[in-house]
Amino acid sequence: MARDSGDIKAVRVCLENWGKKNPFKGERPEFRVIGAKVKVLGIGSDEVNDEHETSTPELVLVKPNVAVLSKSTVRLMNPNGCYCLKGKVAVLGSSEIQLHCKAGMASSNGGATVMGTSKMEGGVTVLGSTRVKRLGGCAQA
Repeated sequence: MARDSGDIKAVRVCLENWGKKNPFKGERPEFRVIGAKVKVLGIGSDEVNDEHETSTPELVLVKPNVAVLSKSTVRLMNPNGCYCLKGKVAVLGSSEIQLHCKAGMASSNGGATVMGTSKMEGGVTVLGSTRVKRLGGCAQA
């Protein structure tokens, strides 16, 4: 998938947000891109599902997901994944991000919640909800 200057900027912001937890070095680290998905009135892509596992940390840019009068699920299951969310939008709908318990996640932008609930920073939620759910069976500390 083609990378534009906005993608590179988003990745840089995510790397800054990770701070010292950032395992990537250099000015332009390699990253994989997961494309945008749109679901309106129940029509469109059902979910983003990343089951690709790596043995070393992998930087992954997740393009915006849009759910209007629908439910969207983003499943990010690489235990070595460092997922950078470029944004999401939920309008009169709900979004759930299922994240492997060992994976990292950061957002590249601030967010807004209007008459809704959001359990994550970054993205827009209007009269809807967004939540992040950790999966993978990791022991609780």
